[in-house]
Amino acid sequence: MACGQVPNHTMGLALNGQSCFDCHGDRYLATTDPDHVALGYPTTCEACHTTSAWTPASASNHDFWPLTGGHTVPPRTCESCHADGYVGTPTQCVGCHRADYDATTDPNHATSG
Repeated sequence: MACGQVPNHTMGLALNGQSCFDCHGDRYLATTDPDHVALGYPTTCEACHTTSAWTPASASNHDFWPLTGGHTVPPRTCESCHADGYVGTPTQCVGCHRADYDATTDPNHATSG
């Protein structure tokens, strides 16, 4: 069965060895908000998208920055942390928590670098 013959994608995606990317690769390559290619997003569409809609998409791969504690509540959208098309998103705590960092005195973070 060809991609175009999958009614509402409810029968499954990997039909006859085809993947989502086989049919939807052009969308992946053209997407700029966020830029899937530049950010190295996987080409396994189902990692973030459902088979019924492109949006909303969910990012579940935060291996280097686990979404725990205050990073999960209130329910946050990707844009809560990833503004400007994900360009320049901080990768260190101080990037978002500068006031707390500067106010810490034991030990004094600001003077210790």
